[in-house]
Amino acid sequence: MVSGYPDQSSLFVNCAAAIFNLLLNERAKWGHLMFKVLRKLTADSRGATAVEYGLIISLIVVAMVVSLNGVGTKTGSMWNNIATTVLAH
Repeated sequence: MVSGYPDQSSLFVNCAAAIFNLLLNERAKWGHLMFKVLRKLTADSRGATAVEYGLIISLIVVAMVVSLNGVGTKTGSMWNNIATTVLAH
């Protein structure tokens, strides 16, 4: 080891500690930011109305799909009966 210069292991430890501290500080900043965003989201009631409308629309779509499935089955069998009758004559 040259006088005045640290050896490689202590240099590695110092760099690792600096990187670790930087990551911890950044994580704390992001955690604080996420907490602020979540607090604003829970305090805002405008989103609740949008969610309610979304649920209502999804229920309407499910009802439409179920009813169209039944109508499609009956219509398909009707056209098959017509085709059978036409081909028979």
